[in-house]
Amino acid sequence: GREPMLPSGGRLLALARRGGRGQEAGLPVLDADDPRAVAEFVLAHTREVRSSGEVRMWIGERAVELSPEAGRLLAQTLVALAREIPGVEVERGIRVEVQ
Repeated sequence: GREPMLPSGGRLLALARRGGRGQEAGLPVLDADDPRAVAEFVLAHTREVRSSGEVRMWIGERAVELSPEAGRLLAQTLVALAREIPGVEVERGIRVEVQ
């Protein structure tokens, strides 16, 4: 029943309440009595992906320059996908090849 506490520039990721589940106002509702699940959700959605100079893309043999936003979006998408694979650590980087 309280207003959300957000840092400056923050965004609301989910709601947490006792017995919570499902969605409300387009946000996931987490069970506040399951702190592990809440912590895992927060960690999965708040890790920053640095993209300045770290995201590179080649098409064929040609290097393609990505805008900072495109690089960040690509990096965040790949990190999210990789984190779904059991036993994978993404902190050391990701290399993807599509042929």
